Amino acid sequence: MTLQAYAGEVDQLTHRNQKIADSTTLIDTEIKRLVTQSINEANKEMKGFFSQTSCSSDETFEKARQIILTKLYNNLVTQNPIGVLESFANKNASKKTTRLEDSIYASTPSSIVKKYGLSPVIQVGKTQIGTDKLGHFLNEGYTFFLNSKGQDDPLQRSKLVLTNSQNSEKEMYGSKTTQIKSYADMSANYEGFNFWKNMCLENFSQDEYGRRKQKKCSPESFIQCQNGEWALNPKHPVSITEFVSSAWDEGINCSLYSTPEFTKSVYDEMNKRAGSFQGNPERPCPADIQECKNIQIKYSQYQLYDHLISPVCLEVAKSRPQIFNERYLRYNSEEWDRRIDAKGKFKKQTPQTSSTKL
Repeated sequence: MTLQAYAGEVDQLTHRNQKIADSTTLIDTEIKRLVTQSINEANKEMKGFFSQTSCSSDETFEKARQIILTKLYNNLVTQNPIGVLESFANKNASKKTTRLEDSIYASTPSSIVKKYGLSPVIQVGKTQIGTDKLGHFLNEGYTFFLNSKGQDDPLQRSKLVLTNSQNSEKEMYGSKTTQIKSYADMSANYEGFNFWKNMCLENFSQDEYGRRKQKKCSPESFIQCQNGEWALNPKHPVSITEFVSSAWDEGINCSLYSTPEFTKSVYDEMNKRAGSFQGNPERPCPADIQECKNIQIKYSQYQLYDHLISPVCLEVAKSRPQIFNERYLRYNSEEWDRRIDAKGKFKKQTPQTSSTKL
């Protein structure tokens, strides 16, 4: 199953301090509605006229599991450019919008950004996110969940998902289209993978021949098998806040841009707005250094932060960076690649500067 590429971008620095009503309950209610609808459709199909499929039976569990996953895919994932939950939020959530000409991308050379404009911003708990992240969360998250199912080792599966997510951002959704490499997009992709994985967490046992076989969903899963039918797990209700963090906020998890000229155009616009939010005029992005530290801790296992958090955010989380000048941060994605070693650590060398005259 392939998804149609859609490269949405968002400006989370312009009007950053503008308050928005929290949409957590609205989003959670819609997810619950879609999951419940999927469960009802799956249970109906499992009660076939000629044969019945029970999720309680070892012989038919895998078939029942495939039925529910198919229904969930049909209701939560879309082939359209705008995701199901993203479209819902665009229509129903309290949001703030920024016109392209008023945004940090006002001088963008990207024709794709000019064509599609910018996604609205909504509030989820303590975090503001672009609604495009909800599309990444469900759509791309499902793709990476599906494509990594053959990998049993959790670490290797995570690495495979991260690699696929980076390639997706580079080839389909980011730098090759909008010329923007969004680490916030990749974080939403990864958390979407976790969402789909947690829908029916794998709980393997061995058969008489020593072969691994899944017989039920683990107790922590979002859905459970009760009396041969699928049901929501009352002990683990689905909530978007379980997955959203400042890693989804492009005002914290700063994006990279494909050329020095593009970088300069964006950071010049950022600097015009730096005094309008609680940030450093010499460091418009990230707007909150503490949040960079928080998400680095969140993704410390397996050093996931090397793949999900912008090098800019990682650097300021460690110490005061020495790579800023008085007007804007001088970097582009190729330059960062030269500065970071194979383990994702900054090389001990004097940063190279671009040829752009400041």
